[in-house]
Amino acid sequence: FAVMGGGIAGRIFTDDLLNPTAGYVWEKDDGTLYQGGVRDFQVLFEMVTMLQQEHPVALGFWDGDLCVDDFPPDPDAGAECIELERSINASDLAPFLTLPPGFEVFRMGSDLIAKSPHLEADLARYGCLEACLSKSLQVCILHGDEYVSQAGADMEVGGMREAGIFTEPAYRRGGFGTLAVAHLLKWCDELGCATSWNCVRLN
Repeated sequence: FAVMGGGIAGRIFTDDLLNPTAGYVWEKDDGTLYQGGVRDFQVLFEMVTMLQQEHPVALGFWDGDLCVDDFPPDPDAGAECIELERSINASDLAPFLTLPPGFEVFRMGSDLIAKSPHLEADLARYGCLEACLSKSLQVCILHGDEYVSQAGADMEVGGMREAGIFTEPAYRRGGFGTLAVAHLLKWCDELGCATSWNCVRLN
């Protein structure tokens, strides 16, 4: 939905613009390809082959999903993921909002996003800086001028924003990802939107 709403970069395909029976939506940054409508093994195979010229393609499925039988053979990788959701004000964030001395948290504007070590990834996801600023919420923790952790949430779709988090290697295992996400969730609560996120189970 975020691709169709212009919130993140991607591509949309259908078999017929006026009377579609099948559709595909591809998220450019992580390569996820979503299918809808009539399923066709040959079309899916051709779609994956074409998109793989730009970026790896990921196909999601649930346990026992029969659609897996239509996936192209011999995938390069696979992983079990978990899906999480949080309703508005569903948990007490107070214990996770205080930062250690010397660290600061910011709701990111154009200056902080432009200086972020993840600017390239943000531009790939949203298409341009203006779209990133207008469609997403971004929070970062800094230690002086050094980026420690950055959490972001995509455009709101149906009252929900999808969240993501990255902590710089030197600061991992210190709880900074939790702190950044807590401040991001607080912002989402203020705006009246729920959040969701997913990750590989081994993460």
